[in-house]
Amino acid sequence: MRTLIGLTACASLLMTASAVWAATTPTALTYQGNPVNGYLGGNADFPSQFVGAPLCEGGKSGPDQSSGCVVLRADGTGTWENDVAFGRRLPPAPIKWYVVADKAGTVTRVSADGRDTYFVIFEFTQAYYSMAPGDMIAFPANLIKGSPGRVVIDSKYRNVN
Repeated sequence: MRTLIGLTACASLLMTASAVWAATTPTALTYQGNPVNGYLGGNADFPSQFVGAPLCEGGKSGPDQSSGCVVLRADGTGTWENDVAFGRRLPPAPIKWYVVADKAGTVTRVSADGRDTYFVIFEFTQAYYSMAPGDMIAFPANLIKGSPGRVVIDSKYRNVN
């Protein structure tokens, strides 16, 4: 009985996550004065390895005095953390994040030997260092294939298999 309840809860969670993940309508954004399309919280064409677990400087499992992290959640929320100087940091800033798409709604991806590059935009929802609420910053999101594979945003990464 316990296994059945656990499986039911797990299936329900997966269906909810995939409903959020499979956004079919991009959001119209303005980034640095230019129109851009972005899927809030990703899209089925964006690798799921970027979502959930933190990506941290040095590939660490969590933040410390010398490494900040980024966390992306499937619902389009997340956190961004960076240090200004060794040992000087603010708590992680809440963000909304988008995967960039073209006018037709196709997720933008550049593929090269052993790597797929996507583009993400972070929108700050509160002030963070020099960023005001509503300010945006864009980064390449690299999926490096191989053994081990790796997901990288800015200087933050995590190995994946």
